[in-house]
Amino acid sequence: MIPTQHTLISRLRAGTSDADWEKFYAVYERPLLAFAAWHSLGESDCWDVLQETMVKMLRGGFARFEPGKGPFSGFLFNVAKGCVIDAIRRRNRREARHLPLDCLSSSPLSRAPEQRAPAGDNPAEAAERCGQMALVAVALDFLIERRIFKPRTVAIFRAVTLDGMETREVARRFNTSAGNVYEAKRAVLARLRRMLQGLERGLDLKEALEQSKEQE
Repeated sequence: MIPTQHTLISRLRAGTSDADWEKFYAVYERPLLAFAAWHSLGESDCWDVLQETMVKMLRGGFARFEPGKGPFSGFLFNVAKGCVIDAIRRRNRREARHLPLDCLSSSPLSRAPEQRAPAGDNPAEAAERCGQMALVAVALDFLIERRIFKPRTVAIFRAVTLDGMETREVARRFNTSAGNVYEAKRAVLARLRRMLQGLERGLDLKEALEQSKEQE
């Protein structure tokens, strides 16, 4: 087991180094972009949200994180949510310049992000789920890169688990048996869960992978 005091987030809380910062950026770049895109922001605005969130984390964000109050991802996406709201306000101001004054009060762009969320869905929770799904994608790509699983195995897992396809349909698509589909799902899911648990505790991808191996 990798000691908690040596985790990536713990090291960043103590003081950033270039190597740790690069690891952090690599893990959370795609989840943060997905978080911003969930709010229907354009590509340029999504990149602005990413950069603003990273700047806030660099300027004291890690020091403000209190592990006893919840997982790091929840804290990070809460910081990002403020940046998303700022981006939406900037977008609204840009678009308001091209709208007649009598249209502004009824325009959906004038509403806060929470008001535009689907009924019955908590915007913060839904956005965090979006970020978590992007984090899953990063972890799966890393497992392929480190040759823990073949791309075909991960593709089967994605099809049956993430895309919601029926086992028989996946078996036909990949020209394999239903038993192999179940085994791919079981093996990848078990490893992925252990890796995500490590990432939630502040490990980087490499550390989370090593820990997952120790837990086998």
